[in-house]
Amino acid sequence: MGLSSYFIDKFLNHHFKGTNAGTAPTTLYASIHSADPALTGANEVTGTYFSGRASYTSSNFSAPATVGNNRRIVSTASLNFGTSIAAGSNLPFFGFWDASTSGNFLGGFPFRNALGVTELLSFGSGDSVSRASGNIVIDLDILFWSIYARDLQLNWLKGSSAGTAPTSNQLALATAIATNGTITEITATVATGGRFSIPSSGWSAISTVGNTRQIQVINNINYGNAIAAATGFNSVALFDSTNLIVFSSVSTQNITVGQELIIPSGNFKVSLGNA
Repeated sequence: MGLSSYFIDKFLNHHFKGTNAGTAPTTLYASIHSADPALTGANEVTGTYFSGRASYTSSNFSAPATVGNNRRIVSTASLNFGTSIAAGSNLPFFGFWDASTSGNFLGGFPFRNALGVTELLSFGSGDSVSRASGNIVIDLDILFWSIYARDLQLNWLKGSSAGTAPTSNQLALATAIATNGTITEITATVATGGRFSIPSSGWSAISTVGNTRQIQVINNINYGNAIAAATGFNSVALFDSTNLIVFSSVSTQNITVGQELIIPSGNFKVSLGNA
C-alpha cells in the first residue's frame, strides 16, 4: 500500500528531473481493494460490490499535519460509495484514481475508523456504504523525505499545483538534518564552492527496485579535496534552490584536510515507494 508508480514517477521527475508535475486533480475516484494495491492498483474489487468508483472532491481534505513519522491529510467530507450490489466482508484497502474508470492509480491506503485506527470494511447487500468525514486518512512518511516535499505531494492530491520543477538540485553535507529543513551543514567549510549542483539531466531513468521506484545520479559527485577538517559528518541532503527535498544518514566519519570527497557514479540513489 502507499503511492503508485504513476504518482511516484510524477514527483521524482518533478523534484529531480525538471519535469513539472502537471495539472492537479480536482476530483478523486475511490476504489476498494481486497488486498494490497501495491504500486499499480492491484486487487481492485469495486465493481463486485458497487456500480462504480466513488467520486470525492480533491479539496475536501485537511491541511497536512505531522502525526508521528508521517505527514497526514484527513477527509473533511463524507465519501459515498452508494448502495451495494453484493455483500462485502473484511475489505482492507481503498485507492484513489484520477478517473471514474481506468485512469491512473494514485495510491492505496488502509480503511480507518473515527479514531484513526485501521479497520476492515464490511457491509451487506443493498446497504448504503459511506465513510464519514475524518475516516479517510492519507499518510506519507517523513523518515527521509522533508515536510516541504511531502506537503507538495499531498497538496497536489488536494488539487493544488506543485509549481515549476527545479532545473537542478544541490547536495549538502551535514552533521544534523531535520525534516523541516533545519540543517547543520559543513559543505562550505570542507568544499570549495559549497554544495554540489546536480542538473536535471544528471539523473538516470526511473526503474522499479522491489516495492520502490528509484533514480540515481549518473556521474561522479566530486567536491574535490577537502579544504578544511570537519568532525561528525553523518548526513547528506538534497535541496532545490531553497527547500530541503530528501535526506539520508551515512556512516559517521571525520573529514581530514586534503581528503578526496567523492561519491562514485551510480552510488547516489533516491527511492520513493512502499518499502
